[in-house]
Amino acid sequence: KNKTFIFPSFLFVGRIAPNKCQDDLIRFARTWKSINGNQFSLRMLGFCNPDQQSYLDELNFMISQLDLQNEVKIIPYVDETMVKKIYLESNLFLSMSEHEGFCVPLMEAMHFQLPVVAFSAGAVPETLGDSGLLFQNKDFETLVPLIGEIFKDSDYRNTMIYHQNLHLNSYLKSTSILPLLEVIKS
Repeated sequence: KNKTFIFPSFLFVGRIAPNKCQDDLIRFARTWKSINGNQFSLRMLGFCNPDQQSYLDELNFMISQLDLQNEVKIIPYVDETMVKKIYLESNLFLSMSEHEGFCVPLMEAMHFQLPVVAFSAGAVPETLGDSGLLFQNKDFETLVPLIGEIFKDSDYRNTMIYHQNLHLNSYLKSTSILPLLEVIKS
C-alpha cells in the first residue's frame, strides 16, 4: 500500500447553527489531537446569524477550554475568492451536521477534490450517493483512525476522490437548472 502522511486540514462549510453541530466538530478535533497530536487544522467556515451568537460564543469557549486555539478556527462569512482559497488549502471535508437538505458544500468539496466524510443524516446520503465516507454514529474514538487512513493511504484517498468525481459528473449531467429558472420566472 502507498503510505504517505498528509498534514490533515479539515474543513466544514455551513451556517453557524446548533443543527450543523460545529460543537461535534470541536469534540472530534479534541479526540484527533489526543490520538494524533497537534499537527492538523480544522476550519469551520460559515455565516452566523445574530440570533445564533450565543452558539458561536459557546463554540469559541469550547475551543479555548479544550486548548484547540492553534488548531481550530471559525471563519465568518467571506467572499467567493476566499471560499475558493480555503477549499484549495484544505484536504478533507468533514460534516457532523444532523439536518441537511441537498448539501451544496459536499458538492463543492467534491469539485475541489476533497474526500468527504459526513454524518449520515438528512439528505447527505442522497447527496453523496455511493461516494465519500458516511458514518452512522459520532463515536470519535472509532472515527479518528478511520479518517486517519484517508491521510495515510494515498490509494484509498485517490479511490475515494475517483468515486466522488464519478458521482459529481453523473449528478451534473443529470441535473438541469431549467426547472429552477421556471420557478424564478413565475
